[in-house]
Amino acid sequence: MKNTNETLQLCLLGQFELSINDVVISESERHSSLLWNLLAYLITNRNRQISHSELIENLWNNDTSSNPLSSLKTALNRLRKQLAPIGEIAGELILSSRGAYQFNPSIPVIADVDIFKEEFLLGMDTQQSIEDRIFHLQKACTVYKGDYLPLHKDELWLSPMVTNLHLTFREATLTLFSLLDEKKDYASLLPVISRALMIDPLEEVFHCELIEVLMKQGNTMDAIEHCRFTQDLLYQNLRVQASPRLSALFNQLLKDKHALGMSEEGIIETLNTSTRNDGAFYCDYAIFEEIYRLESRRNRRSSKTSQICILTLKQSNEIPSLEILNMAMPWLLQSISQCLRGGDVVTKVSGAQYLLLLPMADRENAERVVERIRENYYKHHRKSLLQIASYLHDVDSVSS
Repeated sequence: MKNTNETLQLCLLGQFELSINDVVISESERHSSLLWNLLAYLITNRNRQISHSELIENLWNNDTSSNPLSSLKTALNRLRKQLAPIGEIAGELILSSRGAYQFNPSIPVIADVDIFKEEFLLGMDTQQSIEDRIFHLQKACTVYKGDYLPLHKDELWLSPMVTNLHLTFREATLTLFSLLDEKKDYASLLPVISRALMIDPLEEVFHCELIEVLMKQGNTMDAIEHCRFTQDLLYQNLRVQASPRLSALFNQLLKDKHALGMSEEGIIETLNTSTRNDGAFYCDYAIFEEIYRLESRRNRRSSKTSQICILTLKQSNEIPSLEILNMAMPWLLQSISQCLRGGDVVTKVSGAQYLLLLPMADRENAERVVERIRENYYKHHRKSLLQIASYLHDVDSVSS
């Protein structure tokens, strides 16, 4: 190599790029995942020589050819050609020795993953001042642009490292939250949380942190709205209910909304506004439980009956894929809303199920409601291959 002072930049977090002297080569612009998987393995293990047998075992374990070693050597030659745009250094990136390859250790390298690790360790050092820790953790979180080598993260040889780095990012982010919260620096907290949610939108604890910051800033309505958004997001993507922490935040927000007191006219106006929807009432499961208990007590006093109905979407008696459910569940909710009365209550209990409370309805009436919902659904979605399974049960009277 003519100039050993040339520094190779490696961007491995959220992308896979190599750059030197303003020349950039990106995996997204190349079309051979096998070649870049080989390069990813060599870069990830660049501190050591890697035997041919190790590479074949991890990268060619499904190879059906009679000579996997020949396939490895051919792939390496093709890889060197793909790296040619960065100049003469391309031919020297990968060293060959007896029965092994290695990413050239004499080439100066700056890798974002190394910067991330270094800044994380500095930020977690409790011997440093809070200001210094915040500085280093902010840098670490900024450097982390996504999963390590994202197009290869499901490879068996790589997935443990991907998981470990993601957990490190999570720890760095939550520690940074805590330090900024300690300083009451909410202005700096919001962009940190927003960026964390862009990287991992399904991390519930990040949403809870955002909600708490909004609460501390007095933005109660924004916090309530984000609670509802988070609950829907988790239902649709993970088929899970809100955690106790998220539910507690939501309940606290509802209390805070009215904690300072309201005028009599304001109370009536709020109630009238909240009851203008003539359709069924859709709510969180925790609220549904309270309404159910209230209905049970009412039935005990009046000797009337009410029905609980569970509607489950199925495909050949199995739960459909998440992709199908994400499309079909809103359709089913629309049919439910169009077929229920104003006093009926609906909640989502899983990614494939809705729970209905039908006050003052006997079993025969409830069966007719279910049939109307089915007819409405298939009327608008004639080509649907899903079945709507139903389960009816009397609302049990409670004694307290």
